[in-house]
Parts: sequence; C-alpha cells; structure tokens
Amino acid sequence: MGNGGYYPLQVRTLLERGELAFPDMPLLFYIDAGIVRLFTIFGTSISNELIINIVKVVDSVSIPLLLLPLYQILKLSKKKNFSFYILSCIALSVLSFQTLNLTSSFQKNSLAITILFFSIAWFVRFLTTRSRKHFIIAVTFFVLIGLTHFGTFTFALLAGTIYLVFRYKKKAVFPIVGLIILALLLIYQFDPVRFSRLLLSWKGLFSKLPNPSQIVLTLTYLIIAFFAIRTFRKFKETFNRTDRAIILTLIALLIIIPFPIIDPQAASRLSAFLFIPVILLLIKFDPIITILSKKLISILLATITLGSISFFLIMRPPADVNKEALEDLYKMQPYMTEPDHTVVVSRHNLEFWVAWALEVDVSQESKFNDTLISEYNEIFIINQIREVDSRIHPENNGKEEKRNHFDEPLIPVNSTLVYSSEYFKLYQYNKNLEVDKK
Repeated sequence: MGNGGYYPLQVRTLLERGELAFPDMPLLFYIDAGIVRLFTIFGTSISNELIINIVKVVDSVSIPLLLLPLYQILKLSKKKNFSFYILSCIALSVLSFQTLNLTSSFQKNSLAITILFFSIAWFVRFLTTRSRKHFIIAVTFFVLIGLTHFGTFTFALLAGTIYLVFRYKKKAVFPIVGLIILALLLIYQFDPVRFSRLLLSWKGLFSKLPNPSQIVLTLTYLIIAFFAIRTFRKFKETFNRTDRAIILTLIALLIIIPFPIIDPQAASRLSAFLFIPVILLLIKFDPIITILSKKLISILLATITLGSISFFLIMRPPADVNKEALEDLYKMQPYMTEPDHTVVVSRHNLEFWVAWALEVDVSQESKFNDTLISEYNEIFIINQIREVDSRIHPENNGKEEKRNHFDEPLIPVNSTLVYSSEYFKLYQYNKNLEVDKK
C-alpha cells in the first residue's frame, strides 16, 4: 500500500461527514461511497474493511473498462476483424507500463483515462453522425473527466483545443475560450488551492532544466511523431478533413506534451497519457501502412506489453505500508488523548494511512511551523523504520545528513519518544520548551 491510503480515507470522510478530507476532484470518491452505501441496503454495515475492498475493486476495473469505448472507436473505424496488429494495440492500452503504473496509487488517473476514452468514442461518433445527442454525451464525459482528475482533464483540454484549431482555425477562438472558462470554473469549484497554483504556474516556466530521462522520453516521442508525420504526408489525400484534423492533433500532442524545457515536472506527468495518441494514431494508420510495417509494429508493441507486465511482476517496489504496519498504526490510538485537537506530522503518502488509522489531522514536515503549533494541543511526529533508525537532530543543520529510504521528517530536540516498534517510532512534541523545532 503506497499513497493508496488517500482513497479510502477520502471515501470514509465523505461517508461520515459528507465532505472530503482533502480538497480534490470528487467523482471517484462519490462512486466509491455510493457503492459502499449500496451494500448497506443488503444489511452490510459500513466498516474500514468494506471501504478498502470497494476502493480496490473499483481501482481494479477502471482501466479494463476502457476496452468498451476503445471497441466502439474500432467499430467506428470499420474494423470488422481484429488482426494481430489491432490486438497488440488493444493489449498496450491496458497493459502498458503507463497503465499498470496507475494501479493503487493513481486511482483517479485510471478512472479519468477510461472516461476520456468514452468521451473520445462519443466525439468520434458525433463526427460521423452529426447528432446533437452524441455531442452532448461526448461533452458530458468531458466534464466528468474534470470532476475526476486534474491532469487528465488538462490533457483532454489541450487535445480539444488543438483539434479545434486544426479543424476550424479562426472560428475556433470562441469555442476555445468557452472550454477554458469551463475548465477554470470546475477547478475553482472543487479545488481552489490548485486553482491558485494554476494561476501562478506561469512563473515556473523555463526555470528548470530537464533530467536525462526526460530528454530520452522527449526524443522517443519526437521520433514517433516524425514517422507519423511522414506517413500522414504520404497518404494525406486518403483522409477527409476531419480525420486530418484528428491525426494532426494526435501528432501535436506527441510533440508538445513531453517537451521538458517549458516545465519538466508537468511534461513528465502529462507524458503518462501519451500512450493514448500513439494507440489512436496506429488505429488511424491501420488501412494505409504496409503489412511488413504492421508486423514490425505488432512485435514491438507485444514486446513492450510483455516487458511492462514482467517489470511489474518482478521489479515492482514494495509497499510503504503493509498489512502488519497498518495494524501497528492502530496501536498508537491510545496516545492521542485529544484526537479532535491533535496533528501528526509525517512524510508524504504515509500521512494518509496515519489519518486513516488514528483519525486525527495530519501534516507534512514542510508545514511544521509556529502556525501549526498554535492550532493544536497535541503534536506528534512519526518516523517509519526500515533497517535504519529515526534521526534526532539537535541543530537546524540536520538536513545535510543523509536521509533514509522513506525521507522521514526531522525530529525536534524537544520531543519525547512515546511509541516504538518494528515499523514506527512516534514522538510527541513538547510545546512548552522554547527550542528550535528543526
């Protein structure tokens, strides 16, 4: 269990208080909570175990469900028989490194990607039928993306904007403005903190240099885009105006999104969605590329898929919090004598499991300041142990000392060890001592 603790915590808080523990796009949590409520109709009581199991089930089916809209896209592309080439594309869509990496820790991404495929499928259907009903359904799914995950919504918004420019040129100005206003309103409504960060995000542009892995990633997608451009130019006349706009949009995404000079961190996160334009391009090019090219591409995709599966079976990193460690967290509850006025400082991701087990407020080391100290009667700092001891730093220069695998919070000198086990050490901060907190 990694930051998977975030999801059951949000669902439980929603069930108990009717609100989320942390501001976020809410759709996934409402779906999970709704299913939990559904079980109560049959006499099942709400419990931590039920919530965790429902969260796991929804997570496990989110990505496979994208096969439904992908099948519709294939049908609209007049694919009656699924060749090895098409099957390799389908396999990559659900079993690539990008999609497998979403399991457990990135559940909102998983659901949002599936909704994105539904939006694409209905939009492609609209382009074929020009039915207002199909357009409304496509837009509805687009809005649902925004209610699920910010990153996927950003990707979808960028894709929609680029398509409108290629398809309608100057006439696209007003629809694009409408899309942006809709996006900003959604973000502001459900995550005002993220909205504020978004307005200030331009300050970070061009301020960071990409690392070697990001450069390799960029070059990889640029190479794919290069071959796609060559193929498109060669067979341009075989596509109608709408298909041309779609293909150019997919190619543009491969060029723009992974470009790390603008913002390497944003490029890295959004690049996780680039398997989508790759798959859609391969489907679009199916009727025009040679049999030999299809065979080579199929072998490459099959190799990537098998490699991704093997990686996650063999090399997947261990969970930060296993079942035994979670049970250990529950043992700390007696030390929280004022749970409504208590905060526990922990590293990122662990704080969600701490809040889940102890039912108290949580914070990260970066926010451990005088304001936080004044707001709570009891303050604890937790360190997770794995082959190394927690560190007590009597001076403010402790950050220069090498941190352990978990990058745990520094322990203020005016703290007392109140609980120690194989997995954790829990310290209580003494507010009455005027000593440097770091």
